[in-house]
Amino acid sequence: MKFDFDFDVKWTLISRAWMILAGFVTVLLLPLYLDATEQGYYFTFLSILTLQIFFELGLNQIIVQFVSHETADRLDGQADSTRKFYIPSLRLMLLVQSLRRWYRFLAGLFALLVIPVGLMFFSQDTSTNSADWLPIWIIIVIATCLNLYFSAFLAACEGFGKVGEVSRLRFFQNLIGYIIFWLALKYDFGLMSICVVPTVNAFFSSVWLSKQEWLRHTGEDEGPFIPINWKKDIFPLQWRMAVSWISGYFIYNLFVPLTFAIQGAVEAGKLGIALAIFNSISTLGLSLVNAKFPLMGKFIASNNRVMLNHLFKSISIKSLIINMMLCAAFVFFVWFLSNGWSYIIDRMADLEILIILSVAVIINPFISSMALYMRAHKQEPMLLVSIVMGAVVSIGSYYAIKVSVFAMLSIYLSCIVLISLPWTLYLWSGYRRRLK
Repeated sequence: MKFDFDFDVKWTLISRAWMILAGFVTVLLLPLYLDATEQGYYFTFLSILTLQIFFELGLNQIIVQFVSHETADRLDGQADSTRKFYIPSLRLMLLVQSLRRWYRFLAGLFALLVIPVGLMFFSQDTSTNSADWLPIWIIIVIATCLNLYFSAFLAACEGFGKVGEVSRLRFFQNLIGYIIFWLALKYDFGLMSICVVPTVNAFFSSVWLSKQEWLRHTGEDEGPFIPINWKKDIFPLQWRMAVSWISGYFIYNLFVPLTFAIQGAVEAGKLGIALAIFNSISTLGLSLVNAKFPLMGKFIASNNRVMLNHLFKSISIKSLIINMMLCAAFVFFVWFLSNGWSYIIDRMADLEILIILSVAVIINPFISSMALYMRAHKQEPMLLVSIVMGAVVSIGSYYAIKVSVFAMLSIYLSCIVLISLPWTLYLWSGYRRRLK
């Protein structure tokens, strides 16, 4: 199989590959410059900040879908850095104006609600002084608010055909952000270092988006047109997507806060550092599918099922191979370090936990690939799957974590293998056989 990549996929892979490398370097540096409790706070901060899912509610993915469908007759799907400027339609620009108003509201609401939530959650840990973490929490929440606002317009740019350019932006902002973050750790900024990456990301996104001419365009008057009706065109899909994404929070992001609350900050830090690496691996494998998500939408809009299915088969197989290779390499890497690098191994989850997570990370991107294929049809068939998985994993994890982290993750993997995978395969096979 040839691994030939175009501009979009190339920069998406470069961006995600850097995140994996940055994750490995961070794994090596955190035990050197943060104590075990600080490491627990670090990863619990990151897990709680994923509460932005409850505010964004899957709308970014819907934005990519709608913009790609709107521009199906304008863009050729072959993205490169020299593509000519296309004048967007008036219908599309009215959507962008609505996004500006809505995401300002969401970002403000996020800050007003999440800062107090963090204050109440972390105040339960009496072993630390609130002055050690409260200013850091406020700064990182504000930076996350800015990134939440900018995320809508980055999604619109991806739908417009600028997938590779957005990925290139993310590569450079994370490159600079992580280098500064590591320097901050080295020069004893401690837990405050966590503020660096989201703050740098917000700055770079702001500068890059200010240079996107089409976002400032008033739109091309094409005569009579039907404006996008939020209630009719977007909300029916969004509420289903929102429920799926909220369920996804309980499936993927509850483990570290639960471990922090039941097993303590030290165990939360061990699990958090393992999850960070595996999430990076999963994201890299899935990046091939994400990079082609707008193109899948264009193929569906033009009813080109042959090209759609050929594209999906190619990128999903490549994604699966990449995940398997990286998971095996990471588990071997940790096993190798266990022979002498005790300062790292003492801060890392046990090997049996890493094996469970590696199996989950090999299966999950395959499930996500099928979900993206179906969602490219501007539908959300994963609603019931997500609700059932969210409920079963959450309840099972709550009771299992009282036994051990291993028991909690065993419940998680069992749910993936017995519920999510066969159910998603059944749903996807129906879409695969569609003629229109």
